[in-house]
Amino acid sequence: MVHCDECKYWDQNESGKLKSCDSKKWRTGYSLTDEDVADDEILVESDEGWAFYTGPKFGCIHGEEKDH
Repeated sequence: MVHCDECKYWDQNESGKLKSCDSKKWRTGYSLTDEDVADDEILVESDEGWAFYTGPKFGCIHGEEKDH
């Protein structure tokens, strides 16, 4: 598992210490259904893309370390 502050997807839409994630496993939108989302993805109902932010020590199985 990679923490967000180590992850290449975590540099989008800064909001203080919280940031959003650009991983393709985070799906957003009101029109998606459970048939559209794979078993290892998350659906966040937000067509504007602001519905979730994570802290630097949040981690997930889809994290990928930043290129240094």
